[in-house]
Amino acid sequence: MNNTYGFPEMASILPNGISRGRYSIIHKTLTEEFVRAEKSRAIWSHSGWLVRDLEAGTYASLVENNRYGGELWMSDTWMERFTNASFLQMASGHVVVAGLGIGMLPIALCQKNEVLSVTVIELEPDIIQLVKPYIEPHCRGKLQIICGDAVVPPFQIIRKSKLFDCAYLDIWPTICSDNWEMMKSMLRTYRKLAGHIDAWMREYVQEEARRDRRM
Repeated sequence: MNNTYGFPEMASILPNGISRGRYSIIHKTLTEEFVRAEKSRAIWSHSGWLVRDLEAGTYASLVENNRYGGELWMSDTWMERFTNASFLQMASGHVVVAGLGIGMLPIALCQKNEVLSVTVIELEPDIIQLVKPYIEPHCRGKLQIICGDAVVPPFQIIRKSKLFDCAYLDIWPTICSDNWEMMKSMLRTYRKLAGHIDAWMREYVQEEARRDRRM
């Protein structure tokens, strides 16, 4: 597996099977046989893209263990890389990110010379303690993680207007039209904090919400 879209291979950074509270890091290996079968069937992902760029390899996932089983919050498969790539490419200066996940995007941002600092707002302290020790060595001293609610940014963030050059919102485990109202509200909030604002799969979510209203 190569560094698709400039993101690191998180299975080489986050150990398999580590846990904190109800969260765990799990590695999953996709074989060449599996990838060929998926491509031959032209299976579509939940977000609507053909798996044409699916690659064999070992991927890291953040899983929440709850009474319903294990809920996948994030992985570093090609879809996650592809759908975060446009923000990574344009980001520069001081960046704020809502949601830590497995730390794939923060590492990639910190490794860009054009990015001066990365501030992540993460609600769950267990996720911070699970992921932070492993990603910090790859972040060139640029990373700050604040434990707080990204929907209502904590005082450290909102005390100054236009504190950041770029903001990115990525707090949803799955993406669908149901996310649009929260996403739209957060986009308005973060416009007060940064010059350029985007959210994970924003255009797709907005279009799905419009389609639902027409039905």
